[in-house]
Amino acid sequence: MKKVLGWVVLGLAVFLLFSCTTDYARLFNNQGALLAEEDQFYFRIRNGRIAPGMEFQDYSGINTIWVLNSPNESWITCSYDLQIDKGRFKVILISPAGEIFNIVETSESGIRTINLLPGESRIRIAGSRTTGNIEFYLETGPGIEEQRSSRFEVN
Repeated sequence: MKKVLGWVVLGLAVFLLFSCTTDYARLFNNQGALLAEEDQFYFRIRNGRIAPGMEFQDYSGINTIWVLNSPNESWITCSYDLQIDKGRFKVILISPAGEIFNIVETSESGIRTINLLPGESRIRIAGSRTTGNIEFYLETGPGIEEQRSSRFEVN
């Protein structure tokens, strides 16, 4: 009887271990997860802020960086320098209409101006087992209310 109980406890422990782990890497191209309001992510190591710069190791998931509210049509300009050592990483914009626009998805530097529709837009990062660093600056057009995620205010 003790042997059977031991196997049941061991089986239950293994079940709980695997059912409570989330594979955040699978969210990278999941349109539903990219559009969702909630953040789901994991950093093994993160140093710095996205602006002026952040280094990260083993990042997976989706995380909102900025929420932008625009009463009228307007624009944003994104300046970025992204260097990926391994894995996949992208910065995206979610429009008020629920459209996904890739700002940057490979190791590159650049400047991109994007037209915004009235309403709430979100800038998010998505990663799949990625290591690298990013510098990202945002300039907003007139009338845009910008809210930065509090998760990236702390070093």
